[in-house]
Amino acid sequence: MPKIKPITDLRDTTALSKEINESDEPIFITKNGNLDFIMMNEKMYKSLSFTNNNLTSNNVERVHLENLKKSKEHTTYNNKIYSG
Repeated sequence: MPKIKPITDLRDTTALSKEINESDEPIFITKNGNLDFIMMNEKMYKSLSFTNNNLTSNNVERVHLENLKKSKEHTTYNNKIYSG
């Protein structure tokens, strides 16, 4: 299940850091219901293969939309409303 959090949760940096470092998946941060950025731990970041072009913008969008479908929250992406 993807983790989606509002940007206001960034106030508690100690708890957020712990959650990110213990997580095996990225955390999607939203602002006003829209995806703002994605946070992940160093291990996950290093596992991404940028040199092999495996992570294209289309793949990122596809993965994000798949994660949104699994989520029980409503959110928007590219001005479209999605709910899980």
